[in-house]
Amino acid sequence: MARSLLPAFERFGIATAAEVDIDTLADRLRDATVAADACWLSPVLVGAWARIGT
Repeated sequence: MARSLLPAFERFGIATAAEVDIDTLADRLRDATVAADACWLSPVLVGAWARIGT
C-alpha cells in the first residue's frame, strides 16, 4: 500500500522517494517495532457500497 501512495507523498511534499526508500521500508518498520518491543497496527480502513432504490 505504501508503494502506491509514494507519488502522493512526493506530490504533496510529505517525503521524497529517497527518504521513504520503499524497498527497505517494511524491514525498517519491522526492525524498529522489534527493537521497541512494540506492536504495530496499520490503520483500519472500511468501505461500503450500496444501491439505493429498486
